[in-house]
Formats: sequence, structure tokens, C-alpha cells
Amino acid sequence: MAKILVTQPSCVFAVIIFVLLLFSVGLLVFVLKGQLHHETSLEETAVSHKGSSRGPPTNTPSPPVVSTTLPDSQSDAAGHTHQPEDTPWLDFRLSKTVIPVHYDLLLHPDLETDTFFGAVEITTNVTKDTRHFVVHAYKLTVRDVRVVDVQRDKEVALAKQFVYSPHEYFVVTLEDQVKVGTYRLKYEFAGTLNGTIIGFYKSRYKNGRNETR
Repeated sequence: MAKILVTQPSCVFAVIIFVLLLFSVGLLVFVLKGQLHHETSLEETAVSHKGSSRGPPTNTPSPPVVSTTLPDSQSDAAGHTHQPEDTPWLDFRLSKTVIPVHYDLLLHPDLETDTFFGAVEITTNVTKDTRHFVVHAYKLTVRDVRVVDVQRDKEVALAKQFVYSPHEYFVVTLEDQVKVGTYRLKYEFAGTLNGTIIGFYKSRYKNGRNETR
């Protein structure tokens, strides 16, 4: 009968392999058990939430929804705030009640004194009864203001005129409301060409011969 000879190093190696196999199996069981426990917890939580959502409604009152608006303003569909017609200069957008359709402009700059002056007639369509004509005017001296009813060829009486600096407006207020129709706003103006690069201003440049113009 043949004998099987097993050396000591072979025994040691076999024992090491056996221990590693046991460790691997134990680690695999531990990982699978933890994953199963985690999935079970998630299922229980989902069932708990689902059951609570089907419970009877509570009687806790919801806080009231309060809608607030500025007392002297209105908002359109785009979210722009507009002032009522008695104070149109408070709106940073020009009112659509008075729509300019034509300008007759006379402008005379004086490059020696760095000033300018001129006159303008603005033909407007008034789409709603109003007492106010509002135009942009930045650092201008305005005088000799008139409003003319084109259909009646008659000048309209003015109550006051003033500058509203926050929106760079010049405001003309009439004594009485005018009806829907065509009106001309006329006035003279003067200003300076220095001190700003906004609007009508004076600038310098150098030509091809390096001359300042």
C-alpha cells in the first residue's frame, strides 16, 4: 500500500488557505446581512409614510394669505409697477395715456460757449382723459411751455410745471382734464455741453494729423 508523504510547509500552506476561506465567507455573510437589513428598513419606512398619508385630515388651520399692494400703484401682467394717472411722474416708465407721434425739433449748439438752446413741438395722441404731460428732460432749463388742442386749434390753460429729478422728467399739469384727441406740447429749452456724457454733450478727438478737434 502506497504512502502519501505530506511535508510540514504544505501543511502550513493548507491551514493558511483554509483560514482565508473562512474569513472570506464570514465577511461575505456580514455584508449581505447588512444590505438585507438596510433594504428592510427602507421598505418599512416607505410603508409607514404611505400609511400616514392616508390618515384622516388634521384640523390645524392654515395661516391666512395676505395680499398687499402699494396704495398708489398698479401692476401689469409683466410685473411692472405703474402709478395712477394723477401722479404719472412717479412711474419710471412714461405713461401710455399720452403717446408722442411726431417731433419738430430746433437745436442750436454754441461750441464757443459750450451751451445749446432750441425749441420743440411734440404732437401727441391722448388715449385717456388726463391733466398731465410728462417728458424726459435731463439738466435742461425749460420755458415758454404751451399745450394746444389740435382739433379745436385752442391753447389749453396750464396749472403748473415742474422737474421731477428722480426720473429725469419735466411735468406739465393742466388746469382741467383734456379729452381723448390730438395735442401739441411746445416749449423752449437750454442746456450746457459740459460736465456730462449723457444726452447732448461735447467731446474731443484727434484726427490723422494728431490735431484735437
